[in-house]
Amino acid sequence: MAITHSTIKASGERGYATEWNADHMIGDEDKSKRAATIIIAAADSLDKTKADYVCDGTADNADIQDAIDALPATGGRILLLDGTYNIEVTTDNDSITINKPYVKIQGQGHSTLLRWDNSALTGNVFKITSDGYASSMYDFDILSFGVGFINFAYYANGANYWEMYNISSDGTFVRIFSQTTCDYIDMHNITALNSEFNIEVQSGERCRFTEIRGISVDMWFTAALTKSLISGNNVYRIRTETGTSYNLLHGNITNLLPILGTGNVSVDNQIGW
Repeated sequence: MAITHSTIKASGERGYATEWNADHMIGDEDKSKRAATIIIAAADSLDKTKADYVCDGTADNADIQDAIDALPATGGRILLLDGTYNIEVTTDNDSITINKPYVKIQGQGHSTLLRWDNSALTGNVFKITSDGYASSMYDFDILSFGVGFINFAYYANGANYWEMYNISSDGTFVRIFSQTTCDYIDMHNITALNSEFNIEVQSGERCRFTEIRGISVDMWFTAALTKSLISGNNVYRIRTETGTSYNLLHGNITNLLPILGTGNVSVDNQIGW
């Protein structure tokens, strides 16, 4: 359900919560004047007053997708308020697709939770297409349950400049997969509490992977990753395969660190638990 205030405001004029109602759709021509930020409330959010969309707790991904679709072609920010967002994942399908650039998905830290059932076995919670370059996700928790092989985030070929940081994961298997070729990837401050967490990057250049932690985290760079930084991680395994080249692996703590490829440099890593 979409909500916005009922009184049109002039540029620079302040809007008040008492002016908002529940029957004004985001697509209406007389919607309020505001920057490209869309606010989504969960069914259990503490304050839904200023939300553009209010989820009902069932297939909340549909509301998130509607909000992304409502952003201009140049992107914008999706602000997820506190609460739990239940994501419906069906086999071999994408629950949420980002297909425009500069889309930011931002939560409220640990008070924002995205949860889904892995029982669909295969599929993607988020799929980022090549048109979704320079997208980012940050400041929320994720929880998966059930037995399956669901990608939390699937970055298609050409989805460059994507960022992911301040994410905490719990539950069963979680996977982030980046297809060839995704350049300028930035992953920072990712924590896997009890979940098996797999980060697989096929190829890219000038990427950064820092402060990723978890005893079940497997970081796997399978092909032509080059000129990238892998630093300060505390994970089960970091794998750089034959096609990788000229990457710096620095200050990692890991049980296994098989380094293949050409010109990769390992400095001050602690190997073996």
